[in-house]
Amino acid sequence: MNEKRTVRLREKWPYLGVAAIVIAVLCVLYRDLDIRMPVVYNGGDEFGVFYIIKTIKETGWYLVNPRVGGVTGGDLFDYVYSDSLSFFMVKVIGLFVSNVYMVGNLFYFGNYILAACSALYVCRKLKIRNEVSIAVSVLYAFSTYIQCRYGHLWLTPYFLLPLVCLVAIWICEGTVTDGQEKFWKSKQFYLAAIFSFLCAFTGFYYAFFTCVIYAAAIVIRWINIGFKKLRKELYSVILIGMTIFGVALNAMPNLIYWMQNGSNSQSELAIRGIGDAETYGLKLIQLILPRVNHRISVVNHFVLKYFQNYPLVNENYMSTLGLVATIGLLLSFIWLFGRYAGRRKTCAYLILALFLVGTIGGVGSLFSLLIKTPMRCYNRLSIMILFLCLVCVAFALEDVRAKMKQALFVGLLVAMMLLGILDQTIDYTVPPEQHANFTSTQN
Repeated sequence: MNEKRTVRLREKWPYLGVAAIVIAVLCVLYRDLDIRMPVVYNGGDEFGVFYIIKTIKETGWYLVNPRVGGVTGGDLFDYVYSDSLSFFMVKVIGLFVSNVYMVGNLFYFGNYILAACSALYVCRKLKIRNEVSIAVSVLYAFSTYIQCRYGHLWLTPYFLLPLVCLVAIWICEGTVTDGQEKFWKSKQFYLAAIFSFLCAFTGFYYAFFTCVIYAAAIVIRWINIGFKKLRKELYSVILIGMTIFGVALNAMPNLIYWMQNGSNSQSELAIRGIGDAETYGLKLIQLILPRVNHRISVVNHFVLKYFQNYPLVNENYMSTLGLVATIGLLLSFIWLFGRYAGRRKTCAYLILALFLVGTIGGVGSLFSLLIKTPMRCYNRLSIMILFLCLVCVAFALEDVRAKMKQALFVGLLVAMMLLGILDQTIDYTVPPEQHANFTSTQN
C-alpha cells in the first residue's frame, strides 16, 4: 500500500508543482489587482464577454437575456458559439461567486493553470523528464497570447490544444491505436476521440485548428508511408469527424432556431469578408519578434518600429512566440532539413504545416477563397505553433541533460523559465491592450 501511495505521489507532484509555480507567478504579475474589477475594460470586446457572463449567471445560460433588447429581450441565436465548455466553467464559478467581474477573472486565471497542467501531461506522454516538462509547461501557460487576449476571453481556454498536438503526433507516427490491429479495441484511440470531441467545446477556432492539424498529420503520414499503407490508418479521419460532431452539437440551438425562423443574412458571422484570412494572417517576423511593451525599452522600441511602419498589423501582434520558443522554432528548421528522425522530425513537420496554413497568402487564404467560413484570424494558430516549438526545446534539453550534472541542469531550467516569463509577460498594471498603441498603415 505504501509503495502504491508513493507511486501516486510521484505521478501527482509535477502537476501540483506546476500549478504552484503558475499561481505564484500570477500573484506577482497581478499583485495590485482588485479581483472584483476587470483586468482590462476599454469598452471593446470585453463588454460582450461580461454580457455573456452576466447572462449565464442570471438566466442559467448565454442564449437568451430578457433584461436587454427592449420589449422582446436579447438573444444570440444569430451568433453561433461553440464554447459550451467555457460557458459551463463560468456557470460553475458563478455558483460560488456573486461578482461578475470576479467570475471572469477567476475563469481567466484558471486557464493559466489548466494550460500548464495540460502541457505537462503531454510532455510526460512524450517521455520528457519531469523537470523539463514543468519548465516548458509554465512558459506555455504564460504565453504573450493569453496576456493579450483578456478582451477575447473565450480564446484563453487553449488548454486542450496540447492534447490535440499529442494526437497529431500519434497520427504522424501511426500510433493512434497503440499497436492494436483494430482501432475500436484501442483505449488510446478512444482517448484521442475524447480529446478531439472536447476541443469542439472551447470555440470554433480551436475546433477548426484541430481539424487543420489532424489533416496535416494525415498528409505527413501519407508522405512518409505512401497511400497504400495509409488506407489501413484512415480511421484517423474519425477524429476529425468527432470534432465536427462536437461543433454541430454546440450549434444545435442556433440551427433549430434558423429552421423555425430563418437565418439572418446580415449577422456579423455572415458578412465577414473572405479577404480577412490574409488581413489577420500569420507573419513569420511577428512570430520571432519580441512582444509589444517588452520590459527592455530598447527591445520595445525596435518592435514598435516594425509595427508602426509595416502593413497588415492588427491582432496578429499577439502571435509572438517569445525567446525560448523562438529557439525551438529555429531547432525545428534544423531538424526539418537535417538528418533527423523520430518525434523531432514529426514536430518540425507539424510546425511547418501549421505555418503554411496560417501565413499570409498561405493555405488558409486558398481555403477562404474556395469555402466561405467565418474563420479569418489564422494568426491564432500561433498558440499551437508555440506549444510544438516548446516541445522542440524540451527535446533539445533532454540531449543537454546527458552532458550536465543534475544541479547545474536544474539551475539552467530555472534560469530559462524565469528569463522566458520575463520576456513573454508584463505586469498587469501596464495592460497590453492599453499600451499596444502602435499605428499600422492597414489596421
